[in-house]
This record gives sequence, C-alpha cells and structure tokens, in this order.
Amino acid sequence: MAHLEVRDVTGAIYENTEQSGSPVKIKIGEPDCMYKFLHSGLLGKAVGEVVGVGVDGEEVFGYYDDKKVFWVPKHIFDPATTKFEELQPGTISEFSSKNTGVFHAVVVENTQDLIKLDTNHPYSKKKIICNVRVIENNKQDGEKDGKTKIREDESR
Repeated sequence: MAHLEVRDVTGAIYENTEQSGSPVKIKIGEPDCMYKFLHSGLLGKAVGEVVGVGVDGEEVFGYYDDKKVFWVPKHIFDPATTKFEELQPGTISEFSSKNTGVFHAVVVENTQDLIKLDTNHPYSKKKIICNVRVIENNKQDGEKDGKTKIREDESR
C-alpha cells in the first residue's frame, strides 16, 4: 500500500491520497496494474520511504487524440443537470445525454448554442510527478514486515 501525491511540473496537485484517506494498492510486476509506471522506482524501497517518479502524462493516461475534441449542440444535454452558464473554458465537468450516457470532458469553448468539449484525459498532455510513500509492504505469504524491502514478487 502507498500514498500518492500526483502533481504537474508547476506544482499543481491533482491527487493526494493521504489527504483523501484512500491509499492505493500497487502490485509490482502485475502487467494490468494502473500504476505500472511506478514499479521500477519502488523496487528496493521499505515502509516509510518516499520516491519521486516523473512521467509523461500520455504514458499513464493515453495519447492525446485531436478527434476527441469536438463541438456538441447544447440541446442534446439534460438542462436539469447541465448548467452551461457555469461552464468556463478549462472546466472539467460531467455531461449526460441519452445517446452517450455519462462522460467527463474539459470545456474548450462555450457559445450560445454549441459547446466544444475535449474528452481526452485532462493530464495526457502534461508532465506528471508522482511522490510515492510506501505505507505497507505485504509479503506474498501475507506476513507483514515493515523492514523488508519491496521485491518484484510483492504487493503493497
């Protein structure tokens, strides 16, 4: 188990699991682990140690795709749940329509009848810095030992 602080190079914090009280489980060597980009930086670390890992957002959140930026007529959205007057460029918001269901997007432009949305992950074009503090190291047999350093076959 670990706590993550995810920020960009300007220092803007995107996520802090210590503040939210929601540590993450990272299993070293598991190919489908969403934190796979942290694996090599965590090897050899013990409980309490902190490691900083820098990464391109595209590596973690997917490549930016211009086709995921598009204009949408406002009339397709539910006016009870979408307050267009509050949506300024740069706002990340949740949208819902009968055709698409619920999705998240960044507002690029907001005109009277149309709204331009970017459905790429908002961090995909940013350099990301993850500071990771190991808070628990579970050995494969379930025995906990805070002094044991993380090896490839362990989860934490």
